[in-house]
Amino acid sequence: MRGATPSRIQARGRWSRRAAARGGLLIEVLVSCLVLAWASQALLQLQLGSAAYQAGADSRWQAQSLAAEWLERSALLADGFTGVGDLAVGWSAASAELACDQHACLPEALLHWQQAQWQAWARTQLPQGVTALWPGQDPSQAMGVALAWQAPGGVSRPGGG
Repeated sequence: MRGATPSRIQARGRWSRRAAARGGLLIEVLVSCLVLAWASQALLQLQLGSAAYQAGADSRWQAQSLAAEWLERSALLADGFTGVGDLAVGWSAASAELACDQHACLPEALLHWQQAQWQAWARTQLPQGVTALWPGQDPSQAMGVALAWQAPGGVSRPGGG
């Protein structure tokens, strides 16, 4: 090493240590960026899952409210379910011959009209919602109500009351 003095040799050693330290720091920064990106992706997935669950919870609450509203409405009509056996049962929508909001109706016709109105309303309140009504199995259970709808994720969700 021509012209190399001890102070120049020491300077080269310090310079290479600084370069190595900068390279190590760069690797640490890159690793921390990767960890941050992975954590951000996990938080985003958690947020999206939470939003989907909330939409499902809203639909379940709406279905429960619809079922309770129908049971209350039908309990007030037709002398405490006397016409329940004549209701349109199953998953098809009821149809009413008379519009009881424009004409005076007998209690049985009013019950059928209310059923048709409620089923149409339920279809608008739940995503792709359908309803089913059936007479109870014994006198203590006057009527059964079931609602089904398409969840935001595309899975059919039944509910019943």
